[in-house]
Amino acid sequence: MNQQLNVAGPLPVPPVLPVAVRKAVRRALSGKKVDADAAARLLMGITADADVDPESLAEVEAVLAGVEPRFWLFLERARDWFSWEGSRVPTRVEDGDPVPALVVKALFADGRVRERAVGLLAASASACLSSSSSASLAAVPVLVLRAGDWVPQVRERAREAIGALLAADPDGAVLAAAAPMALLLAGRHDGRWSADVVTERLAADSAGPVVERLLASADVELRRLAHQVILHRGAAVDADRLLTLLAPDRPAPTRIAAWRLLTSRDSAWRLAVNVMLLDDADETLARRARTSLVAATQQQLYTKPAGQPRDILAAHLPKADAVLPPRDVRLLYFISGIDRPEDVPVPVPVAVAEGRRGFRIFRRKAGRC
Repeated sequence: MNQQLNVAGPLPVPPVLPVAVRKAVRRALSGKKVDADAAARLLMGITADADVDPESLAEVEAVLAGVEPRFWLFLERARDWFSWEGSRVPTRVEDGDPVPALVVKALFADGRVRERAVGLLAASASACLSSSSSASLAAVPVLVLRAGDWVPQVRERAREAIGALLAADPDGAVLAAAAPMALLLAGRHDGRWSADVVTERLAADSAGPVVERLLASADVELRRLAHQVILHRGAAVDADRLLTLLAPDRPAPTRIAAWRLLTSRDSAWRLAVNVMLLDDADETLARRARTSLVAATQQQLYTKPAGQPRDILAAHLPKADAVLPPRDVRLLYFISGIDRPEDVPVPVPVAVAEGRRGFRIFRRKAGRC
């Protein structure tokens, strides 16, 4: 049974609107439909007739531009439960509707409302892009969502808007706003178009900052999806960019994602990057590098390194003596074709362990001659 809220006319605008919107967004992200419905009604109450000063409205749009893409999915699901169109809230799309109201109306069940809202959102985003403003980029994730709409008129209008916005995206702001939603929808049949468009853009050299932002996302699922998409097109991602993401000052999730992408390029990169990380300060990453390196040498998963991987090996191979058994170190030098310095001492603990393994075969079992 649908639950209705007794709302007469436009909702009152709170005295501190941006703060109220932040709290509503945070509650809606819990996944409860009642909280998502409350957030949607709050945004729809921000109408052209509401007494909202331009600064507060711009701040609200900036808040919406930075919300997680799941927020819009939760709002869309809440629509089916509370039936916004059946309650007394403003449902018509007006030319003067601000972005907070339009993004919610673009989620309505009525295709005519969605189509008109999408058109106004596209115009608003284009205007902000031309004026170098990022506030109404809040429209971009909703346009991506509508690019998979089941109504052809809505779908094509949204896709046309996204294509135009990405084509006129000098600093990657539109791509950064579109990518999280596109990646979350990549598994849907109706989300393939957006995922393909965004993935192609992410492979460009200019998309480096966006790639870094996705790999450092606090959303585990989004980070994993970004990694999978980039891994699928890994050959097109510049190695220098990934090495930058692997720097010690980067967040741990970003470094692990960069390590996975680099080591999956080919066997030479796998050897070079793992050797480089053998003594890394992050013990988790260093342990993964050692495990991957030993597995590669034991399974003979390697080719002769050349170019940048060989340079990395030459710079970091000396540290392998302090971490790996001498047998593995000798194999790494042989694989890389690098001459091992004669004055590199073998650490005593490793040498003793290696010697014990070597003499074990000469021991006789008790009672046998």
